[in-house]
Amino acid sequence: MSDYPYENLGIDLLMDTEGDAICGPNGDLADTGDGRRTLLQDIVAAFNRIPGELNMHPRSGGGVDRLIGQTYSAGSDPMRRALEDTCINDESVCGRINADSVEIEKTVVDGETKYAVSLLPIGAGETGRLNFVYSPNWRPTNDQT
Repeated sequence: MSDYPYENLGIDLLMDTEGDAICGPNGDLADTGDGRRTLLQDIVAAFNRIPGELNMHPRSGGGVDRLIGQTYSAGSDPMRRALEDTCINDESVCGRINADSVEIEKTVVDGETKYAVSLLPIGAGETGRLNFVYSPNWRPTNDQT
């Protein structure tokens, strides 16, 4: 057992909006994430990963991108279901999240659908919820890269 206080939440390189490692002006890795930041990055990666994309983890991934622009029957929200299932069942994140704590609320802002995600991480000293807004249609523009 190490002295790292967020062992269950992980430590990883942080990525920018295009999935590239964040580097400093000298070309070295500028930042590494730990704890909640790593968990957040892993959740978003799991949302976007297609099931079967990782050979060693064929059941990992929510495949959320495949649902964008699809039409469904009234009262049905497969996107919300895919986000929730990913948090609860995806092997890359489920062991770091209290499954009973996952809450996802759909909102539409200026015609764009967004999902407010709230969950409770499992980790030493973790008592606060991790809250973020996931926008499946978001893509970086030139001023955001």
